[in-house]
Amino acid sequence: MGCFSFDLFFKIVLAVSVWSITYNWTLRCPRFMRAKPLATGVTNTTKSTAQRADTIRVQLKLQQKLRSELLAEVDELTEKLQRLEADVERQRRHQLATTSLLEKPLERNVLSWEMVTERAYYVTETTQVTITPHAFMMPFAERAAELKPLISDAKALGPHLVGNESCHFDHGMVQFDPLAGLKAQFQFRKVSSDGSESFLLSAHRRFSVPIPVGDIAQPVKRKYITVHMVVPLAGRLDKLGFFLDVFLKVQRTDGNVFLTIVYFGVEGLDDARALTKAKLLELNRKAPVFRFLRKNGLFSRGGGLQHGAKSTERWPSSLKQEDMLLFFIDVDIMFDSGALLRCRMLSERGKRVYYPMVFSQYNPDIAYRDAEEVPPLSGRVDHNYTSGFWRSFGFGMACIRYSDFIASGGFDLRIEGWGAEDVKLYKSFLKHHKVAVVRAIDRGLFHAFHEKACDKKLNKDQREMCQSSKGVSEASPEAMGYVLYK
Repeated sequence: MGCFSFDLFFKIVLAVSVWSITYNWTLRCPRFMRAKPLATGVTNTTKSTAQRADTIRVQLKLQQKLRSELLAEVDELTEKLQRLEADVERQRRHQLATTSLLEKPLERNVLSWEMVTERAYYVTETTQVTITPHAFMMPFAERAAELKPLISDAKALGPHLVGNESCHFDHGMVQFDPLAGLKAQFQFRKVSSDGSESFLLSAHRRFSVPIPVGDIAQPVKRKYITVHMVVPLAGRLDKLGFFLDVFLKVQRTDGNVFLTIVYFGVEGLDDARALTKAKLLELNRKAPVFRFLRKNGLFSRGGGLQHGAKSTERWPSSLKQEDMLLFFIDVDIMFDSGALLRCRMLSERGKRVYYPMVFSQYNPDIAYRDAEEVPPLSGRVDHNYTSGFWRSFGFGMACIRYSDFIASGGFDLRIEGWGAEDVKLYKSFLKHHKVAVVRAIDRGLFHAFHEKACDKKLNKDQREMCQSSKGVSEASPEAMGYVLYK
């Protein structure tokens, strides 16, 4: 309300009201209000002393009555002003509460996209539903059966729209909006002598229009722009070695990927740098494919990612930082070329940012307790209920254009310790109405299981987040029950 004072306002209104009432009674009772003072001497010899006393008593009674009525009206007006003040205060508090809710959107209030291929339908509540006429899960089995003709129509229509018969269906992303209907985006891939390209075919089937495919939009074409992966690191050389092997494999098939490693501290620094150089020099590329940056201080995931995104140290001149496509990722994440393709397709400067859901692996000692031996990490890539779950509460992986990252304000570097920095960045995009958040399952991203220790120095919210993540990442409810009650 600025500098406006309610107290001064009420005093002014009360004074004006009393004056108004007094003036009105003056007009109604002119003889009383304008009566001349009583004579002190004898004015009329015919009037007796008793008559003069009666006149005075009548005037006093009338004055007391008028005064009582005047005070009653003032009390009524004061009560109305108090109710008005209470209403204004309630409205002010409601406005503050509403503004607070708008400024702090819930990270779960984004309608996520699910993934579908020719053989499987990936959802968050369950892990996989095979698309067959006799699918057994409900209601996802119904959705899977509903999507099968949609996929067939898209496969037949896609190559025709893009003008290339060699265009192949890769996967689709679907969203069941209870208000708008079924939305789908089908991705086709074309490989030619000119390089690889991808196309998005959008479809929308409204609930009120029962047609097989729905409204078809013209396909959107995306080139294989360079993905700039940023990885913060401190120690963990065993995880780094495996991550670099995955990077090498994808680099040989994709080629348009650049890696930035931000290393904290000096312990293990030389070994990490030597391992990175030895691994990535196997590619024999003329252009650099990685850079290794060092950062002082204690490990901070947000600080490392922000340093890697903003720093131009040893930056290849061929890359324009303003248009750069950032992929924030951790060293314990396995990825494939399909994940990089979706990173390019689902993020667009000034329009969209992509927050994929990764498949988080359970403790292999529990998940594969009945197997003769635990398979290696590279062999634990099945999407099933016993091996892992979709990490719907994780917002650490993100594909963002550099200009959008800067416009969001970046990471909050005041946050120390585990967690919360990624959620805060995610919420900043929810408040940015011009940039849409694409939240979707990504079958090409796996979070490798590792033991998690929750530092006692974490604040209450961070510690609860860490303990919750630790609890759900250990095993499925059935497997945990078997371990506890066997």
